[in-house]
Amino acid sequence: MEEKIILVTGSTDGIGFQTALDLTEMGYAVVIHGRTEEKCEAAANKIKKQTGGRSVDFIFGDYTSFAQVKSMADNFSATYQHLDVLINNAGIFAKEKELTIDGYETTFQINHLSHFLLTTLLLPRLTKYNRGRVVNVSSIAHRNAVFDIENLNGEKSFTGYAAYSLSKLCNIYYSLTLADQFGDSGVTSNALHPGVINTKLLNTGFGIHGASLKKGSEGTVFLAVSDEVRDINGGYFVANKLTEPSIDALDEFNRKELYDYSFEAIKEFLM
Repeated sequence: MEEKIILVTGSTDGIGFQTALDLTEMGYAVVIHGRTEEKCEAAANKIKKQTGGRSVDFIFGDYTSFAQVKSMADNFSATYQHLDVLINNAGIFAKEKELTIDGYETTFQINHLSHFLLTTLLLPRLTKYNRGRVVNVSSIAHRNAVFDIENLNGEKSFTGYAAYSLSKLCNIYYSLTLADQFGDSGVTSNALHPGVINTKLLNTGFGIHGASLKKGSEGTVFLAVSDEVRDINGGYFVANKLTEPSIDALDEFNRKELYDYSFEAIKEFLM
C-alpha cells in the first residue's frame, strides 16, 4: 500500500495549520491548502522549519470561486492517485453580507458549498482503497442554527452569526449524507466541534480568546488517523467523544433539501 496522504483545507493558519503541522510531525504525507500560492508556500516553509526539514505539498484555490475549487481538485487528482483523509477545515465568519463571484452568500459558499464541490470531485481518490476518511470541521454553533431553504444566502435576513451557525449545521448535514452514501464500504465521514479555540475566526466573529491551537487540532487529528474511529461512520464528536448533535441536525428532510440545492449549485463544475 502507498503512504497515507492527508489533505487539510484552510491550513495556512489557525487550527488547519496546526493540524497539518501535527500530522506532518507524525510522519504522514500532508497536502496543505490556502487561497493563494504565496500563502501556501509560506505555510509549507514554516512547517518544514518547525519539523526539522519535513516537507509538505500544497494546492491553492479561493473558495469564493467554484472554478478555482475545481482547478485545485484537478491539480490534486493529476498529482495523487489516492487520498486517505480529506479534512474539510476551511471556514470564515463574515460580519457583513457579500455575494461571491458565483452568486452565493460568502459564508455559505466557503463553509459549505465549496467543501461539497471539492469532496465530490475527490471521491474517486477517497474511495480507491475503501479506507478513506472525510473529517468535517463543524462547530457547537450549529445548535443555534435555523435552516430555511429560502434563506441560505440571507435572502430574507442576515447576521454574521446566523450565517456562520447555519453553515456549521450544513457541515453536519453533508457529513451525514456522505456517511449514508459510503455505507459499509470502509470509507467514513464524521464531523466534530474542535472547541473554542484562539483563532482569527473566533477573535473576528466573537471578540474573545480561546484555548490553544494545539488543543484545537486534537479532535481533527483524532478523527483523521485514530484506529479507535476506524469503523465509525456518521458520527459527531466533541472532545474526542461521540456526541449527539442538535435535533435539527438529524432532520432528514432538511438534509435532503440541502443536498439537492447544493448539487444544483455545483453540478456544472462536475463535468
